[in-house]
Amino acid sequence: MTDDSSRNLPSNDADANDPAAAFEALRRTIETQGTAIGAEMTIIRRGLETAFDQLDKIGQPTDYGADLGRIVQQLAEVAGFGNVRTAFSVISGQLFH
Repeated sequence: MTDDSSRNLPSNDADANDPAAAFEALRRTIETQGTAIGAEMTIIRRGLETAFDQLDKIGQPTDYGADLGRIVQQLAEVAGFGNVRTAFSVISGQLFH
């Protein structure tokens, strides 16, 4: 058998037919649920704040584009290609075919 007081239900039959008592029980139930949801939202918000703080610490990934461009140019010179496009097409053709 369930405990009506824990569910915020009217405690006897007379209160069950009383609209004011039913409304009061509904109000208490909603307030209890609102408090529980508020607590859960606080936990979620703190978790998100921590996650975003960690992302800020990580920062942007390093862009190696300029370094890779210089490496490709130097490889083209060493390999004796006339320009970087020719070197890149030869290298990529060997890597991907």
